[in-house]
Parts: sequence; structure tokens; C-alpha cells
Amino acid sequence: MIDQLEEIESSKAGLLAFVRCADSQHARRRILKILKRIRDAHRAGRWWETQQSIREYLASYDARLAATHRAFEKLKPGRRPPKKQLPSIAAGLNAFKGTQEDVRLIFKRKRSNPNEFRPTLDFGIENRALQYLVLSILHVIADLHPRQFGVRGGVPAAITHVRNAANGGFLWGTHRGCPGGRSGRSDT
Repeated sequence: MIDQLEEIESSKAGLLAFVRCADSQHARRRILKILKRIRDAHRAGRWWETQQSIREYLASYDARLAATHRAFEKLKPGRRPPKKQLPSIAAGLNAFKGTQEDVRLIFKRKRSNPNEFRPTLDFGIENRALQYLVLSILHVIADLHPRQFGVRGGVPAAITHVRNAANGGFLWGTHRGCPGGRSGRSDT
């Protein structure tokens, strides 16, 4: 995925957006070097080397600092710590131990039924930074199905794909809302 920069640039949550959060060009190069090593070892099936490179990456201060900067950008302004604390937060991150940071539980009303609520979690900067750190590894080693739109453009990309497929003529499809998940031919 690192070689396909145009695909990464098209995604705001992509790997390139993460790497751009690094402090310097030198840090960006170090982060990409380790991620490339992880990717190459994973593709070659070298499990032990992949695991060791992932451990090295998770312990890398540059990667932890980039993840902390990315988490800082994504936090609501009222929840952000002072920017001068980011290096000390990054230094204290440990992907193997987690954090003791509080997580807010928020209940939001469901649009479909205003009397029901869905729980959502609002993470602080440490938890978010660890999530971005692990996500950057997943960008490199995850072998996703080509039609996995959750991380490749979301709902708009899925709609575009369906529209383009439907323009091709008759299609078979299933609809979740159908009782029993019945299939049917669609004249679109």
C-alpha cells in the first residue's frame, strides 16, 4: 500500500495522513522504512520477521509521536491537552500495556426509534493514539477484499460501486430487509 500513494492520498484516514503527522522528514522516512519492512515480511510469509518488525514499530518514538499528533488533530478542541504535552504523552505510550485513561460512555438517541439509545465511547488522546498506531500497521498488512468499503471510501464509495454495477444491466442481489434474505432479479 505504501507504493500506491495515490490510493492513500485519496483517503483522509489513510496511511499518508498518518505519516504526515510526523515531526520531520527524517521521522517520516523512519516510519515508512519500518512499515515497508513489515509489509515485505508479511507478503513473503516471514511470520517471525513480521512480528519483530511490528514490535519495533510499536516501540518507535517517531511512530508514537506521529500517532499522538494524529489523535490530537482528531480530538474535539475542548478535549485536547496543551500541544507542548504531546511529546511526553507519546513517550509514555505503551501498546503492550494499554492506558489507564478514562473513556466516556455517551448514549445517543437512535433515529429509527427515539425511545432507544445506542452507546458510544469517547476516547481520550492516549487511547486514540494507540488506535492510530495500530491502524497504521493494519493499513500495511491487512489483506482486505476489494469490495471492503469500510476503509476504502465508506458509504459514498459503496453507492458509486453499486450504481456503476447497476448501469451494466440485469443483476442478482439480496436485500437485508427482505424476510428470509430472499434473492431476486433486479431490472435496473
